Amino acid sequence: MMKTISFLCVIVVQLACLVHAQSNRDALDVSTTNKKVGVPEVRLGAAGSGTDSKNWNAGVKAAVGTKIWESKNGRASLGLGAAYNQGFARSHGYPFKTKPDFGVGASFRFRFKRSEN
Repeated sequence: MMKTISFLCVIVVQLACLVHAQSNRDALDVSTTNKKVGVPEVRLGAAGSGTDSKNWNAGVKAAVGTKIWESKNGRASLGLGAAYNQGFARSHGYPFKTKPDFGVGASFRFRFKRSEN
């Protein structure tokens, strides 16, 4: 039992180390969606550049998030999101790729009333 708990703790620490600032920001962005509760927002992206088939770089990212709760008056809401990023490259014919970055985000939004002057 103790070995199982130790193994799970190591896995949790390793997964926490995989979370990258960019992935977290992407996940948080999609968690603050203005869509209705339960309607997912999906963002996909890819970019790259290069000079020839032996020298290039590319990156991909994907994020999905949704609003999971909204107050009756619509001023408060809670959202969740998740994201993935990874880069690929080739330099002088040698291929490289980054470890995948995963991120999660949660947001609570509250809109204050504007004072009427």
